Order: sequence, then structure tokens, then C-alpha cells
Amino acid sequence: ALTYPGVAGVVDLLAGVTVGSVALPLALAFGVTSGLGAEAGLATAVAIPFFDGDELSSVVVFFCGSDSDLVGAIEIWEDVDGSENELRLTEGFYGAASSFEWVSRTAAFRAGHGLPGLVWASGLPQIIPDLGRTSHFLRADAALRSGIEHGLGLPCGSDSSPAVVTMLSGSET
Repeated sequence: ALTYPGVAGVVDLLAGVTVGSVALPLALAFGVTSGLGAEAGLATAVAIPFFDGDELSSVVVFFCGSDSDLVGAIEIWEDVDGSENELRLTEGFYGAASSFEWVSRTAAFRAGHGLPGLVWASGLPQIIPDLGRTSHFLRADAALRSGIEHGLGLPCGSDSSPAVVTMLSGSET
């Protein structure tokens, strides 16, 4: 469990509310200016905590739109049973990439295998610019069929509860 010392917790909470109150209207405005309507500007939001050891150092919030021409996914992989043996998908947003979602929800990764496993083993961000030309992205066939071509993995979570966030996108996103 994450604990906050009094004032720092209040400051972090206020910072999160500020980010949300600024970013949410911006996301809705993108939908309106694109001509698709406010609802097209925001499909989901993902807040990613980053830790220094077991201490929260920052939170990055990604607001995601949904468009049938733009394909992408955001996934959160965690060591759900605490065994330090494999990562499993705990949350994901896939938009129109439903076949890739099915493959992802049935996958598990050991340290050093697949994009989530590479990030987990190294503790460093990993970029795969072309998913079709690497042996490190084990779900490449399903991703390419869905139009997903690029991958970025970010380590997050704490030392006692590691997690990996992957962001995957098509050529136009």
C-alpha cells in the first residue's frame, strides 16, 4: 500500500486534480476541432505512477481518443501473483484492435521475453519502432493484423510491486 506523509499527499492530490481539470477539457476540445464532436476527443484516460524505490516520484496521465482510422493500445502488465515469474495483463485499452486485445488478454511474459518482459528485466524504457521486424515482440502477427506497428514500454510501479506499461500504435498515431 502506498502511504503519503500528510502535506505531500494533499499536494499530490491537488496536482492530480489540476492535471485532470486542464487536460480533460483539452481532450474534448480536440474532438470538437476535428469535427467529430466532443465525445471523439476522449475515450479513456490512464494515469501511470512512477516510483523511486517505493516512493512515488510522479504521475503521468495519458488521455486517449478513439477513431476508426487510428489504431493503438495502452496496456498495464503486472506480476499479479507476486511470484516474480511472469507478467500478466491487468488493464488495457484497445479501441478498434479487438483481435489484438484477445491475444493480449491470454498472454503472459517472463522477464526478458516480449516487450513487457524486456522492460521488466531491464528496468528501462524500451522502444520497438517496427514490430514486424523484431523477434522481441511475441504478439507481432496479431498486432500487425490490427494495424499496430510500433511499441513503447515503460517501467512503473514500485520495487515491491513492479509493473510495465506498454503503448502501441499504428503508423498514423
